[in-house]
Amino acid sequence: MGESGATDPNIKAALPGSEGLAAHLFVEYEPRLFDLYTRFRYNELVCRRLTREAIRLEKWVRWSVFITLAVSLMSGVLPGMNQAKLNWIWGSLTTAATLLTLYSLAEGSGEKQFRWFQIAMRFHSTANKVEFFSAQVKRGKIREDELEESWNGFTRELELLIDSAGPGFLEYEASHQDELTDELAATLRREHKAV
Repeated sequence: MGESGATDPNIKAALPGSEGLAAHLFVEYEPRLFDLYTRFRYNELVCRRLTREAIRLEKWVRWSVFITLAVSLMSGVLPGMNQAKLNWIWGSLTTAATLLTLYSLAEGSGEKQFRWFQIAMRFHSTANKVEFFSAQVKRGKIREDELEESWNGFTRELELLIDSAGPGFLEYEASHQDELTDELAATLRREHKAV
């Protein structure tokens, strides 16, 4: 990437802010910068979906535990219930509620909500930085060497965020790639950012 334009004396001689440099660099790098931006937004979308899934699981477990315990408590007012039946009902439903709670803890849905949301925000924040950086390239305020340095920094950040997201992130992304791509395209069109 750094070699492109290195032999062009007009680029080397131009000062940041000159229209020739701005036009050349932006025309040359706009598709790649936009692709980098969309990669951050795509991965943000994956994390947002994972956050919603963790929230749904947490709500489902809470309501299931609540309903199970409510049924357990209400069974005592039913006519014809003796102590042996009540003990069996209460024991079964309390066990079910406990198992649901343990399932939620094992899945770590509460922790995952926070984790996925945090990673989504980092993807979003870096996408905004890429967008701002692209605008600076378009205005001619960035030299090619600065562009290359920033590009390398952005791609390293993307790799680090994906690595930190872990295997669950990669599995979800692989199995939902088409619908995620469609959703991202619709989002970018709605935001008037589609190419």
